[in-house]
Amino acid sequence: MLKIENLHKNFNEKVVFENFNLNICKGEFVTILGGNGAGKSTLFNLISGTIFPDSGNIFMYEKNVTFLPEHKRAKYVGRVFQDPLRGTSPNFTIEENLVIATLKNSKRNLKFASNKQNREHFKEKLSQLEMNLENRLNDKVGLLSGGQRQALTLLMATICEPRILLLDEHTAALDTKSQEKILILTEKIKENPEITTLMITHNKEIEKRFGENFIIIQ
Repeated sequence: MLKIENLHKNFNEKVVFENFNLNICKGEFVTILGGNGAGKSTLFNLISGTIFPDSGNIFMYEKNVTFLPEHKRAKYVGRVFQDPLRGTSPNFTIEENLVIATLKNSKRNLKFASNKQNREHFKEKLSQLEMNLENRLNDKVGLLSGGQRQALTLLMATICEPRILLLDEHTAALDTKSQEKILILTEKIKENPEITTLMITHNKEIEKRFGENFIIIQ
């Protein structure tokens, strides 16, 4: 599903990746481990198209996406960051944020997607979060707590079932109660055979909880 061949990446003459190779099958859940500055987030940036390698190739479903820009790679890749503020638009409503997530690979507009059928679909998805957000579709996202925003971000990243989901320490900034809710949602995602997930974490308990396949970057 994801194949990286002979990847090289330097920053200011510092070698981050040299002849890096990786093969991940469809539906796998892989935990990425490594110290600060090892290159974990850089790897995610390369996969998502935020940055490009100096040399080497990246394939998704045998399609070479090495130099495909981030916005064109969005139909393959969903990403959730550590900061809950990065995944949503605070001045838009919950419904509008979900519409944006739904339309990210479409030329249709917000007005077209804001309809009764989609609204019921959004309510059904939000109810699975068990945060009562299904009754707050018209609330601005800026009014939500960090845990609620991160749960919404996770839903937005998966609502169109990306081929690859990148979880970049997605629970690190949350309190214990909110973190547990996000981890329960993550476990549900793990059960989806259509989504291949890579997760960065420094939390030993989370490593044990999700630990099946590991990549250690040193």
